[in-house]
Amino acid sequence: MKVILKRVKMEKGQSTIEYALIIAVAFVLVGILLKIASPKFSEYLNAIFSKLMSFI
Repeated sequence: MKVILKRVKMEKGQSTIEYALIIAVAFVLVGILLKIASPKFSEYLNAIFSKLMSFI
C-alpha cells in the first residue's frame, strides 16, 4: 500500500513539472513570434497583453 501511495505522489509532482515546461515552451514560442512577426502583429499582441495585465 505504501508503494502505491508513494508512486501516486511522484506522479503528481511529475505532472506539475510537465505543466510548467509546457508553459515555458509556450512563452518561448510567443517570444519567437514577437521577434519575427510584422510590427502590426506585434502591436496587436502587445495591446492584448496590456489589456490582460490591466485586469491584474
